[in-house]
Amino acid sequence: MRSVDPDEKGLAHVPELLRELERAGHDARLTDRTAPGDVTPVVGHQAYLVFQDSVDLLVRRAPSPQRLDLRVRIDDGQLLVSMQSVGVDPDSTPMELTAHDLGPLYRRIEAAGGRTTVRSTQNGNWIAIARLPL
Repeated sequence: MRSVDPDEKGLAHVPELLRELERAGHDARLTDRTAPGDVTPVVGHQAYLVFQDSVDLLVRRAPSPQRLDLRVRIDDGQLLVSMQSVGVDPDSTPMELTAHDLGPLYRRIEAAGGRTTVRSTQNGNWIAIARLPL
């Protein structure tokens, strides 16, 4: 297992990503149901990078202001991270994702030994769920 450089960011740094979204005109919420020590620094760094990819994608591709709900918790011996986009107002244009958009996210999660699912939601937005082994 690889070690993490002390300067690499982990779950404790996710609020920085939320501030980045807010500066770009979006809203963001984080629900973290992990406790200190639940997640190794390596897995925490991988989760941070998954969240960072999602934030970068939203900042680059969102056609209108969005809210991104980020959630993290332990589930069945894995770290479950999810990202869900929601239009800020009912008339907002949904964010359509392409295979090109999602490729880096899929590759990052697979390289960490994880699995991912990305789906469009009923209202035309999207949800991504990644499971990273602990």
